[in-house]
Amino acid sequence: MDKMNYLIDDYLCHIRFEKNLSDNTILSYQRDIIEFIRFFENAGFTNFSKLSSGLIEKFIKKLRNKKLKNSTISRKISALREFFKFLFRESAIKIDLIPFLELPKKEKKLPDYLSVKDVDKLLNTPDDSNIGIRDKAMLELMYGTGMRVTELLTVKIDDINFTEGFVKCFGKGRKERIIPLSVFTIKCINKYLAIRDNFIKIKANRILFLNSRGNLMSRQGFWKIIKKYKKKAGISINISPHTLRHSFATHLIENNADLRSVQEMLGHSSITTTQIYTYISQKTWSDVYRKAHPRG
Repeated sequence: MDKMNYLIDDYLCHIRFEKNLSDNTILSYQRDIIEFIRFFENAGFTNFSKLSSGLIEKFIKKLRNKKLKNSTISRKISALREFFKFLFRESAIKIDLIPFLELPKKEKKLPDYLSVKDVDKLLNTPDDSNIGIRDKAMLELMYGTGMRVTELLTVKIDDINFTEGFVKCFGKGRKERIIPLSVFTIKCINKYLAIRDNFIKIKANRILFLNSRGNLMSRQGFWKIIKKYKKKAGISINISPHTLRHSFATHLIENNADLRSVQEMLGHSSITTTQIYTYISQKTWSDVYRKAHPRG
């Protein structure tokens, strides 16, 4: 068991320092691996050399019996694929188990997004208090750039070029990308910077957005902000921070932005991921046709 724990720790170090994965991805992989290890131990095994294709099939069957989403099962299998690849490379297992870990077919679910009208309502809801000014700047920056939540919450003041009008964003694997900023977004950020000292406890802290205690805001904290303004704005659909990212991409595609540019701004490694927004745009025009055309 000690050797198993050592290999798990070694693997987590490997994906942190060699693969350069984000903290959130590492935590997800860790949880998924621990879930498998518990299943493995409950089956009476204490050594990775006893891993077999039959045991893996039983584990995957157990996941499917839980009626988890295909996307969740895919993530867990992806975590195990990487882990088993590492074990095979380290000679901790003698058989390449990757062929037995097939990913389920992806569910073709279109992401939720807001209409331009609802985005306007949401972004115009914060008041002129210090908290409201900060929240307005956060919402404007997220919708104006399509950043992921973690990217938004780790933006530093020095990442913004106010003269040229762009922000440096560090995405998955700490890959840097440059995203343009609108004049209005810059105006909102400058308004916030004028009152940012009210949030500061440590002067050296260069993180742009701080919580009311002067610390880095958590993902949960920002999620609560979104929910608060969604309710105030009277928006009926369920939204999350990621909804603004989806809205950003959808509205660009609807206004004829080229797919490659949108891919770059979103930080997608594959253009296939970005193409889902063209389907949303096509669906929107299809809905308009059905509602407006006499033969629709």
